[in-house]
Parts: sequence; C-alpha cells; structure tokens
Amino acid sequence: MARKGRGRPKRQRRQKQQAQYEVLDKYPVVPPHAFARIVRDLRTLNIMYQAIEPPLNKKEQAQFEELMDIFVKALTADIDEIDSDPDGYLRAAMDQIIKSYGMKITKKSRSKIFYYLKRDLIGYGRMDVLMNDANVEDVSLDGTNIPIFAYHRKFESVETSIAWPTDEELESFVIKLAQRCGKHISVAEPLLDATLMDGSRIVMKLGYEISTKGSTFCIRRFREDPFSPCDIVAFRTMTSLMVAYMWIAFQQGISMLFVGGTASGKTTTLNAMALFIP
Repeated sequence: MARKGRGRPKRQRRQKQQAQYEVLDKYPVVPPHAFARIVRDLRTLNIMYQAIEPPLNKKEQAQFEELMDIFVKALTADIDEIDSDPDGYLRAAMDQIIKSYGMKITKKSRSKIFYYLKRDLIGYGRMDVLMNDANVEDVSLDGTNIPIFAYHRKFESVETSIAWPTDEELESFVIKLAQRCGKHISVAEPLLDATLMDGSRIVMKLGYEISTKGSTFCIRRFREDPFSPCDIVAFRTMTSLMVAYMWIAFQQGISMLFVGGTASGKTTTLNAMALFIP
C-alpha cells in the first residue's frame, strides 16, 4: 500500500499546476521533440509562452554532457563542410564518437541527445524553440534571471518560460551569439548591432557596463512570408494612392529613402515595395 501512494503527491502537484493554467494553443516547432504551448495564467490572466522540450533522465544527461565535452575538445572540421549539411555532419560525428568510445545509448535516448547537441552546438541554445517558431517575430531579454519576452503573431507580446539564472551563463551566451554573427563583443566594446545567420537583426549589450540588469539582447526576426503592398494598405501604413505612386517611382528608377524610428516598419515597408522593382 505504501508503494501505491508514493507517487500521489507528485501527481497532485502536477494536477494543481495544470489547473492554474488554461491552454490556449499548442503546436510542434521542432517535431517530434520541441513544442510551443501558449497558456493563460488563471491567477494573473497573463498569457505565457512555454517552450516544451524532451526531459533527459540522469543517465541521458550524463551521456549528453560527455558527448558535448568530446565535441568541444576533440572534434575538428572544415566550416564549409559543416555549413553544407550541419544536421548530417553532426549526426555522423555523434554516431562516430558513440562507436569509438563504446558508449551504450538506446535509439530513443540517442534521438533526444542529438536534439540537445544540435540545439546547443549549431542552434540557439535554450531559446532555440523561439528562434525556430515561425509565429515569433521579436525576441527580447532585459537581464539575468528575467524571462524572455516574445512578440507572437497571434497572441502579441508574451512572457516566455526561458531565462538565464546567472550572469556567467548569460554573458557566455551573448558572446556566443556575437561570434555566430562573425563579430566581437567584450567589456571594452559592450554594445553590438549585428545580423544573425538567418538574417535576423540583433542588438546586444554585455555585462553591467552599460546595463543595470546585466547582459541584454533584442532580436528582430523577418517573416518567412513577407508582407505585400496590399498588406501595407490594409495596415493603413500607406494609402492605395501612395502605393501607386511608389509603384511608378520604382518603375522609373527614382531614388528614395525610407526613414523612421526603431520598429516603425521601415524594413517591412521597403521589402513590400521591393516587389515593384522591375
């Protein structure tokens, strides 16, 4: 009887936690491993974005850390070889290491471990789900132990379940982001404006030199399906006559500037009008 009741407190805590949230949406981001779940906190009525990833047990966590350590210390490769097929290269390298070191890893565990290796080595770490979610347009973080906020197409600005608990982890991640952009960020130059591998624009601050809450970053992502001139009219950014004028101007090769403040829609409008370029 004692064994039957042993798991009851955990189930009760889980049921209580689920009862505090109303699930508004759930969809795959990196199937079959990563999902996005949008919930409403019934206590505060705030909408939250939860990144759902496969949990690793103690054995899988130890195997992942061992593989990660080997990748970092021992693996050498041509960058062009990795860029041509990063997934294929990483999977082949993982299989080779497992075979060479005689590691015993089940097929199910291998799939989960590969997900985390890919996420941390060639992806965006703990915010990889956000960066792979086509519904997320903006990502911003204001400091250590503060949740990331994201702009979701359907639910607009939402708090996420992703945060960095220590200054060291966050600073290491920001430096890694800068390196991914082919740039350098340091205490001597703590502010960086760059472009990520997927074309997203990012502004980063490192440490407490110019930020009171630690390292920060803001990422402006671009839609996979860009807005059209018709969308620009529907959003009332321009009237139909203004768009017609822009069409004629582009056809005649007239030079022009799109001017505005941060996040005012300059690039979005320019990309839409670029459809008129002959």
